[in-house]
Amino acid sequence: MKLTTRQGKFIDNLLMGMGQGEAYERAGYKARGAAARANASRLLTNTNIQKKLQKRRQESAQRVDLSSERLLEEEKAIAFSDIGKLFNSNGALIAPDKLPEQVRRALSLVKVIKKADGSTHYKYRFWDKGKALERLAKYIGMFKDENIIMNFELVRLIIRVLPDERVEELKELIRKHLAGKGK
Repeated sequence: MKLTTRQGKFIDNLLMGMGQGEAYERAGYKARGAAARANASRLLTNTNIQKKLQKRRQESAQRVDLSSERLLEEEKAIAFSDIGKLFNSNGALIAPDKLPEQVRRALSLVKVIKKADGSTHYKYRFWDKGKALERLAKYIGMFKDENIIMNFELVRLIIRVLPDERVEELKELIRKHLAGKGK
């Protein structure tokens, strides 16, 4: 079944980030407020609307190369970043354009500072590794139903590849999670 013009506008509005009620109203339907939200919710149960919405979301994700694999690669770049890769063999910071891609992807800040004496200095900041590790742990199912279900084989594997200071960071993350759950 083909969608009506208003149904198509409703889907467009949702894809632009509008809430259900606003998307419904701006699509040209007469209901307002709570009635619009209720009608929008009901409209979203329509299988044709669901299929079209899902198809459009997939098309959008493909256009911007947004896939679960790509997102996981970005999380891994942050979670397993190594601060040592910022320095050359003499211990000096490497220029941003000379950094390995994997390191650049893990940085949230790059600041180039030109000094009066003509020298150039760099300031780097990494994205939060702890949060990236936590998001990856949730993705692989280490935390389920607000209880930790540890996959100890996976934890052992992660610990083997992490530098010692990162192992401590992971242990602290797990301790905090357990403490936050009253366990």
